[in-house]
Parts: sequence; structure tokens; C-alpha cells
Amino acid sequence: MADSPKPSETSPSEPPAESRKPSPERRFVQRQIVQPLIQLMPLGGSGGLFISFLLKQEWTQSLLMFPVTIVTAVWAAYSKNFVERLSEIYAEKGKQDADALTKAMASLDEALKWQVSGFETKYLKLQASDCESFRSEGMAQQDRIFTPLLKDVFIPLWLDSSPLSPGLRRQRRQEVEQFQGTTTIWDILRQTRQAPMFRQLVIQAWGGYGKTTLLKHIAYRYGTKQHPRSAPRLIPVLLILRKYRDLLSQDNPPSLPELITRYHIPGLPGAKELQVPPTWAKDMLKQGNALVMLDGFDEVARAQRPAVARWITEQLRQYGKSVFIVTSRPKAYKEREAGDRLELATAFWVKDFDAKQRQDFVEKWYLSQERYTHGGRNTPDVQKFAQTAAADLLTQIETRQELRIWPKSAAAEYDCHLSSAVSRGRVAQTSGRTIPGNVSVAA
Repeated sequence: MADSPKPSETSPSEPPAESRKPSPERRFVQRQIVQPLIQLMPLGGSGGLFISFLLKQEWTQSLLMFPVTIVTAVWAAYSKNFVERLSEIYAEKGKQDADALTKAMASLDEALKWQVSGFETKYLKLQASDCESFRSEGMAQQDRIFTPLLKDVFIPLWLDSSPLSPGLRRQRRQEVEQFQGTTTIWDILRQTRQAPMFRQLVIQAWGGYGKTTLLKHIAYRYGTKQHPRSAPRLIPVLLILRKYRDLLSQDNPPSLPELITRYHIPGLPGAKELQVPPTWAKDMLKQGNALVMLDGFDEVARAQRPAVARWITEQLRQYGKSVFIVTSRPKAYKEREAGDRLELATAFWVKDFDAKQRQDFVEKWYLSQERYTHGGRNTPDVQKFAQTAAADLLTQIETRQELRIWPKSAAAEYDCHLSSAVSRGRVAQTSGRTIPGNVSVAA
């Protein structure tokens, strides 16, 4: 008996091969709908549900998910472009910020380099050294007269704020009136942080009243860090206008930072090898850390004063946080036309020496001269010589009305020169001598 054909060896649980092929409807959904959606964007959970419903041919659920899927697709496309554009923008911004950070770090490195170099300390010492000796402007050196140190003979000056300008507002008038008659420069400087009007001062006096000596005293005290604790910490810059009048009256004068960096500091004794940080002066002025002292506006030639006044006014405007002091004789300060006039916020006048100040100055002067004569000794015999000579001169001053109009510090020095010259070494030569009647005290 012939063998009958064997039945197919397929598992009863497996569907026929034909039944495992996707139906035409299913293939249409996969090719025309699902694949494009997959290529468009990552749809997340809503897209996954929608595709699942389509594959299962669950049309109702698919229709319900379709709007959500469309919104998700639109958001995905939008967010993709949004993120790409943001990436471009912030990539460029990141480059700019990185460049700025690099520059800032370079500036910080530069600042630290100059900080480590100790430039500011060196400058302060040089500025103080330039003001250390007591030399009256316009006075010739006398034979056998030693130039004393400023700290050995300086007498604090009293400053007076009267007469007050009639244009002062009441509040400002009250602020100024508190200083009438009993004011020192340190009392005024204490107010500069709270009262901006005291950041721009003009100190007026006739020749010989000690205006330059006062500014040197301030620069020396700040330069040696011996200023009163109550005074603000400032960096002194003493500019003698006579030295720079030609420079400042030209068509394109240097700015104040340039003047300090290129002319003032290199001109200080011992500053030849000192390197000035490029932005040090400008930063100091902008931050309000400078005390700029402009000495002798009256020593600027009359024809040059309008240009120099405009230059000073511009620096006051640019660097209003810093403190400025200008000294001048009254006539030179007031005589210009309104457009060319130099006008600072607050004016003070130097008062005459009183009897106590006259005595202190003469005694200090003679003591310094006798110490130099005796090899620097300050022994009782040297002090006795100085006291006797000082007493003799003071007696003559008290009996001569014209000699009592002090400080006239240059005139005072001249008187002391004259008396010291004849007393050099022997007090007996001074005793009984009189100052000639033709000695002039006007300067």
C-alpha cells in the first residue's frame, strides 16, 4: 500500500505563513503615515500611543489622539528650530563673554602685577620727598642759612571762609559758616566725603602767606602716611602751575591723567626708572581717591589764564569725585571775564599769623638753624642759643607794626635769614641787633 502524503509539519499553534503577512491596510498605514511621523520628530508619549492605536487599527482611539499628536509634532518642529537658533545666538554670546572674561582676567593680572610692584607706595615716597624741604617760593638762598625740613618749621595756617559769596544757598552757607575763623585744612578735608562742595577749594592770599608751603605740607603728610586719621585717605598730586602753564595753554593740552603720568611723576626726583601703570592716574581720579593741588594760578601769565582756567574747569567736571585745591592771589582769581573765570565751589582765605603762631615759627626756625650749625645736636646749649636769638627777633617784631602782618611766611623767613646771618655760631652777635628799617614785608 502506497504511503499517503504526510501532513504539513507546522505547529498547530502557529498561524499559516500567509496569515503572518501584514494586510494591505496595515502596510498602507506603516508606509504613508507612521514612517513620515517617525521621521518628523520625536513625538514622545502621545506619538507612541497614536502609532500604537494605528497599528492595532483602533480607529476611534487614533482619532482621539490625532490632535494631540499634531500639536506635539508642531511643538517638536518649533522647538527644534528654536533651540537651534538659540544655540547659534548663545554660541556667539558665549564667544563674546569668553573674550570679555579673558580681557577682564588680563586686566586683573595687570592690576595685580602693578599691585605687587608697589608702585603706589613708591610714588607716595617720591611725592613726599619732593616736599620735604622748606623753601619759600621766590626767595633766594642766603649765605650761611640752612634750608630746614618742612616738618621742623611748619606752622598750621588758619583758614577763613568769609567773606561769603552772596549767591550761596542757605544750606551751603551754613555748611561753610561752621569753618569761619578757626579752620585748618584738615578740618575741611574731613568733610569732603559728605559735602561735595568741599571737594573743590580755592585758597586765596597775597604773596608770602604760605599757600605753597601749605600744599607741600599736605602732600608730605599724605605721602608719608602721617595725615590725621579723621581725614580721608587720598593720594596727593602737587602740580605747580608755573611749570605747566605753556603746556596747558596750547591748543590740545594733555588731560589731567596724561599730565600726571607723562610729566608730573617722571619729573619727581628719583622717578626716572619708575614705571607708571597705564591707567593708574585715570582710575585714581575717577574713583575719587586723588587730592589734586594746583598751586599758583596767579603765576600763570595773564594771557594764558583763560586757557588754563578752562582746562582746570574741564578737569573738575571730569573728575568730580576727587578733591581739588587751587591756590591763587585774589586779584588773579577774580579778574577774568565770566566765560574765562576760574570758579571753584568753596573759597577760603589765609588768615594772618597771631602772636602765638609768630612765636612758634621763629622759635622753630632758630632751633633748626642752630641744630644744623652744631652738627645736628639738639642739646640744652643749642636750644639755649636758639631761644635767645628767637626772643631777640620777636622783641623787634612786636615793636615794629609792619612786621606783625604775618604769616607772610616768605617775609618771615627773610627776617629770620637776616637775623640768623649775623648770629651764625654766636648768640652774642645777635643780641642787641635790629632789623633794618627798609626791610620789605610785601610779597
